[in-house]
Amino acid sequence: MVKNVDHKLIEAFAPLIPGEYIAKLESGQSFCLGALKEDGDAKLPVGVLVFSVEKGEINGTETENLIVLQWFYVSEEHRQEGYMNELMDALSDVLDGSPAEGIICDIPLDSEYDLAEAVLMSWGFQFETASTYEMIISKEDCRRQARSKDITIETNIVAGVEKPKGMVSILDIPESVFKKAVKTARENNKSEALVQISESREDYAGDLSCVIKYGDDISSMVLVERYGDGDLHLVRLLSFVPDRPKELLALLRYLVSYYYMNYPEETKIHVTLKTDRAVNLAKHILPDMDTIKVRRGFFS
Repeated sequence: MVKNVDHKLIEAFAPLIPGEYIAKLESGQSFCLGALKEDGDAKLPVGVLVFSVEKGEINGTETENLIVLQWFYVSEEHRQEGYMNELMDALSDVLDGSPAEGIICDIPLDSEYDLAEAVLMSWGFQFETASTYEMIISKEDCRRQARSKDITIETNIVAGVEKPKGMVSILDIPESVFKKAVKTARENNKSEALVQISESREDYAGDLSCVIKYGDDISSMVLVERYGDGDLHLVRLLSFVPDRPKELLALLRYLVSYYYMNYPEETKIHVTLKTDRAVNLAKHILPDMDTIKVRRGFFS
């Protein structure tokens, strides 16, 4: 049995869903289908499938509606019992009853996720390598950077980094200015990476999401979300002026240093890197960090 997981059911299915998606479900940014196993009079939550409906890009063509498959999971003791098939059937029904042009799903290239790819391919997903990288930064990663023999006092994240000139929180600029900046970025670059970012400042962590301003003009921007489990997600580094990599580097270095100085030891930063330039900037600050390239699956 598959049901839509509404607010009344989120608590029952929460053990099967990562914290960052719980927050998105509660805010209405994402939706969830839940598989239930009948056990006498009880119904046990055994599987989930979390998705959103967003604008996006397919093979270089922008589309108004896509279903983005964000998470799927079936309890180990209930695998091979058909619950994943039930969940995918239900998602196919959602696709058929919506204006969405297809379903996309990003999976890390690491062999650990080969089974997830195989499951989706059995359902007709086609995969290709996407130009997206993932990175997870911990406090220990910052300390390792500080121990590097090549590090200077000015760039030592653990010692604290001076706030870049002209930097202000996105909460300290008018909301209309922030929305205009996001729309301008989309007009300059119509990639999916920008199509999916929110225009609402309330969706971001105000202490870490910031811009560099020159007068009334925004030159660079960094956007960070806060996951439900307390972790952070660096969504996007944006530059509105060509040839300003030093600004982006300064913003990124300050962000990681601020995180190290002000957040709990267990907190991590999840970084989504959409361009080779962003990867190079991140590797410049944390050269020992590994980036995980993802594969994109598409189903129509």
